[in-house]
Amino acid sequence: MMVEMHSKHFYEEVHEVFAHLFLIAAIMHVAGVVFHTLRFKDIIGLSMITGYKNVTEESDKSHGMGSHNIFAGIIFLAIVLSTASLLLNNYNTTTGQLQIGQAKFNLVEIENETEGGEYNDGDNKGDDD
Repeated sequence: MMVEMHSKHFYEEVHEVFAHLFLIAAIMHVAGVVFHTLRFKDIIGLSMITGYKNVTEESDKSHGMGSHNIFAGIIFLAIVLSTASLLLNNYNTTTGQLQIGQAKFNLVEIENETEGGEYNDGDNKGDDD
């Protein structure tokens, strides 16, 4: 939409808001890890890096963890992989367009040039075609 110049300023502002929300979410995530570590005396940050966690039966029950987590992980992985496959298969590298269903998204900025390589400012004065 920004490429087509439809309310470019509006979309820049929306993009900035989402960038700030993402930053806030990342900060809250780190704060949540610190809070969990202090409250439960559980070094969860290390387990996020290594993928391993010492779990006792008591802490397993108190945190609501169980064997269903592996199935949730498999389902999540399947969703991520299928979404990535959908995006990769529907992206046209020559045009820079992503087509999902009937919707087409321009992911690259298109230069406004005519076939002869001349800049077209949208003014058709002097065109003999």
